[in-house]
Amino acid sequence: MGVNTQVDIGTTSSSEALYIETSATSTAIDLNNTGTTLDPKINFQISGTSKFSIGIDNSYADKFKISNPAFETNTCLTINKI
Repeated sequence: MGVNTQVDIGTTSSSEALYIETSATSTAIDLNNTGTTLDPKINFQISGTSKFSIGIDNSYADKFKISNPAFETNTCLTINKI
């Protein structure tokens, strides 16, 4: 018997690992880090190895960064907050 590795929210018929569906007027995903010096980020991995990260660098004036892969040292793109 196989193991279901899908997470479906709002549906039971997706073919993706994570699928969120809603009919609400606004759809959002919140990633909230409540630490004072921590960075909320998402890491993208291939076979367990981080290749890219996106998120907010708290120690760098809360700028949004895309990095490869070390968030603090290998920044590819920085967007200043408005």
